[in-house]
Amino acid sequence: MTENTQVENKAPERINVLSIDGGGIRGIIPATILTEIEARTGKPISQLFDIVAGTSTGGILALGFVTPKAPGSTEPAYTGTDMIEMYEKYGKLIFPKRLFSNFMRIFRPEYPTSGLESMLEDYFGDTRLKDALSTVVLTSYDIENRMAFFFRSSNAKIPKLQSSYDYPMKSAARATSAAPTYFRPAKVPKGVPAGEYWHLIDGGVFANNPAMCAYVEALGVNPDAEICMVSLGTGTTAPINYANKADSWGLVGWARPVVTITMEAPGTTVDYQLNRLLSARNYFRIQTRVDEEGAILDNVEDANMEHLKELARKTIQDPAARFEEVCARLLENRQGS
Repeated sequence: MTENTQVENKAPERINVLSIDGGGIRGIIPATILTEIEARTGKPISQLFDIVAGTSTGGILALGFVTPKAPGSTEPAYTGTDMIEMYEKYGKLIFPKRLFSNFMRIFRPEYPTSGLESMLEDYFGDTRLKDALSTVVLTSYDIENRMAFFFRSSNAKIPKLQSSYDYPMKSAARATSAAPTYFRPAKVPKGVPAGEYWHLIDGGVFANNPAMCAYVEALGVNPDAEICMVSLGTGTTAPINYANKADSWGLVGWARPVVTITMEAPGTTVDYQLNRLLSARNYFRIQTRVDEEGAILDNVEDANMEHLKELARKTIQDPAARFEEVCARLLENRQGS
């Protein structure tokens, strides 16, 4: 083995990792934050981060930032500004005015998938996971086998695995964002054997905050590397006191609270775990508080999207977000690589 080959194959000593939570239209919050990171550092997200992970709307963002401008290009197709415009352009097409009464929504998904699929076709076209500029990880859930399902570009880039793991980006995005009750499950061809399909739903059912999934991916690259994690939330609501009401709840009463609890509780657990695993110098969780209207995943009114962007801008200015430190740390790791 030549000296050049040894250097080429050497595992990275520093790994920058980006994780983006799920949250419907609230994905415009991390999109705004990432736009500012690009502006402050002068670098695209795909050059700042070695690994980008996302769930649901965060998965769509993750793919957007690592999609090449053209086949074989190292230049990304989209900037943070483009991602913000994606929400503004397609929000009302993905979440159109409700077609059915509350009663009818008991029996069918709330929204057709045509708007979502049209957006994914426009943004990702025929681009595949193997084309990703950075390693990308998306979460989904296999409802047939009842197990977590991960779309990983690291597998897709291995020639002998491509027939089984190199999915179209638009298929991965459709699966990670197939939120139960909102959209029907995604039907994704397995590739091998031909004619069989995965039936997948939104990864938010088990990992709305996919930061730990991203951390494990980084360990697989080099378990001895210094890992710097930037984890972006999509907003959390003010605490709701269920204690005085839950005693009288049955199936209907628990329906909405149990969705909120099962999506938010794992995220706080992941935050706790990474706070213990990584030093303050290497772990940044940027989260904001949203009000009741802003928390609605399908609130695509123009005023709400402006409100969410303003929340993101205020979060950037909040010393607790350590935003300047985030940008400096990312650049330090790039210069030291």
